[in-house]
Amino acid sequence: MNINALSSINQHKSDVQESITHFKKIVERFGFWPENSVVARWLMEEKEIFVQRMDLPPDLQSDDWLRDFFQPIQFHNPTSVEIWITCANCNDDSDGLLGLIYNGISQIEVHGIGAAQITSQEIKLRSCGECISAHSWNSTSLLGEIATSRSTLAHEFAYQPEIGISKLVFDHASLNLHQESARWREGEVVFLHQCLADQKPVTDSLIARISKAFTVIGVRDAFLWDLAAGKVDSASAAEFFSGMLPHLSGDIAVPLATVAGTCWWVAGNGAKANMCVDRDQNSASGYALRTLLQAALRAGLPPQFWIESVLELTRTECLHGGKVA
Repeated sequence: MNINALSSINQHKSDVQESITHFKKIVERFGFWPENSVVARWLMEEKEIFVQRMDLPPDLQSDDWLRDFFQPIQFHNPTSVEIWITCANCNDDSDGLLGLIYNGISQIEVHGIGAAQITSQEIKLRSCGECISAHSWNSTSLLGEIATSRSTLAHEFAYQPEIGISKLVFDHASLNLHQESARWREGEVVFLHQCLADQKPVTDSLIARISKAFTVIGVRDAFLWDLAAGKVDSASAAEFFSGMLPHLSGDIAVPLATVAGTCWWVAGNGAKANMCVDRDQNSASGYALRTLLQAALRAGLPPQFWIESVLELTRTECLHGGKVA
């Protein structure tokens, strides 16, 4: 074997390992195995700026879905992209899909592209649809730490009737609803911060109080202002609030789910943000903040857009019920 051939093999191994490393980090952030998906990691120079996941289209030879795939990119101006097509058994049909993606990317002035097909046992690097390197890899340890599918993880955010809170608990929640009092609203926001700082045990009465408090616009918006200003640990808040969602359903769940989704978005986890706002779609249909958050997530907007708009208001304006949405 000559030196050039050996160098090429070593480069392939390095490329495969790098691709697997990036893919594993993304999947860990998703929290689930993205089966039958197109996963893209968009970069500006060497900096990651946006990660997206879409279900594989029913017809792999159709380009009807590409507009939705490329729409978010207009907000980011990437210079390169890594793409993974995940499937149970990647076959030649995926080559045509990659060809469509390559053609689309060539029209948006993205100059660098890496592509791979990946299963739980194998990764194939691709160049313009041609397989340039195939290697086995073991995803067992990764799969042991994440949900096996998106639907499995989404179930953790869904209402579970067996642990649902009774109307009696809501009726006796320690919430006097002095909504006209800025002092009362500030007290509820302070209480929310204390819950996060003290890691208070999650009880039915606590969930009832917090979910009812978030129905008050001034409480919700003042807390979200604190989130935008960096006074709230977004990941901890997202875990805390989304952990309450299985206990709730209907209109009362929507404000809390929207706040939890916003926290996940700010924390950089759009997948879990979507799971929060996707539930209870038939409830509180006119809830503006949820509608705007869903639109932002679909468009791939970075949370900085929202943060900057929130901070154009004062905290006092938010506390008095100005619409942060």
